[in-house]
Amino acid sequence: MALCSVTLFPLRVAVLLVSLPVVGTLAVVATIGADETRPLGPARRAVIYPVRLLSRVALWCLGYWWVPVLKHPAALRERPRVLVAAPHYSLIDMFFLTYQEMPMALSKSAIAKIPIFGRVAKAMQSIFVDRQTAESRAKAAETIRARCREPGWPPLLVFPEGTTTNGAALIQFKAGAFGVGQPVQPVLLRYGHTPVDVSSAVRGYEIFLYAMLQPANSLTVEYLPPHAPTDEELADPRLFASNVRAAMAEALGVPCTGHSYEDAWLSLVAHEGGREVAQTFEVKQLAPILDLDTKGLCNLLRRFHAFDLNGSGTLNFEEFMVRQRPRAQRKPSRAGGPLVRGIALKSAPLPFSLRSTAETRETKAAAFSFTCGWPPGRGTAYAL
Repeated sequence: MALCSVTLFPLRVAVLLVSLPVVGTLAVVATIGADETRPLGPARRAVIYPVRLLSRVALWCLGYWWVPVLKHPAALRERPRVLVAAPHYSLIDMFFLTYQEMPMALSKSAIAKIPIFGRVAKAMQSIFVDRQTAESRAKAAETIRARCREPGWPPLLVFPEGTTTNGAALIQFKAGAFGVGQPVQPVLLRYGHTPVDVSSAVRGYEIFLYAMLQPANSLTVEYLPPHAPTDEELADPRLFASNVRAAMAEALGVPCTGHSYEDAWLSLVAHEGGREVAQTFEVKQLAPILDLDTKGLCNLLRRFHAFDLNGSGTLNFEEFMVRQRPRAQRKPSRAGGPLVRGIALKSAPLPFSLRSTAETRETKAAAFSFTCGWPPGRGTAYAL
């Protein structure tokens, strides 16, 4: 790594600094005056085509000298319009798949706001979706159906897990792309974990720096046989998604889990502060109990962070008392990631106010006991 830092790393940085403005310029030129509701014409596609080659250059800069691609014979004969890739392990996934397929991707709406990359995503006619609103999800599903049935559009790339994971299991597949009723092409991504783990489940954009500092990194891609839906799967997109996930998990040698994108989102909030966190429930089980959606659960978890002054993941009586003092008397709260182990205060709302300075310690102790179900002075009292 030290040798790479003084030899390859400066060269890789220089190549990226030259490539990024070129990519951004091509994306702008290709989309000037373009009708977003129609496929790009041949001239515009010719302008954007160098992005494919520059994606391969980016992979080299990230330490991927060679990426073996294994294709089942059926995948060589057939070309389904829908590609489903899993596990969605890293932000690097898209560099390889852009080089290999030049697809239009189903992407979260935040991607469109990232400089250069957002413009490239638009030039590749990505479908953007705000996963937190039903209206945006419904509009994206309608766009997927329309584009997959109309000739001229690039292949659709979907990461059906909806978020990056550590690859130890396949979480639930979203059914949106499977509702089109067309065959799908499963694509497996296998990253090496040495010399550096590039999983975006626990790291952000710094993975690019870590990857560039390594002499070489490894990635193997495998195309499974295309999966054409049966009559039962056509009638039930969730069954279609589940069966494809099972086939991909078997090929990867990993289990399937009932966790979903929403669980991964909550886990990211729980990890705020860089803590190692265990999550022992699923959002679909907890949300109905608390009558909250995923965003509400995340907001509630951040409120718990404010109570959890020592970042232990548990709430004791003294921490509970601090939050009842007048604001000017409180110690600064610490936003740490708690151990996600139980349910929230909302499940046992306080029957009276705790803001009055006239309330006695006994009253607050009773409130704490009622809310947390544990007498004060006994250590751990409440854990989310």
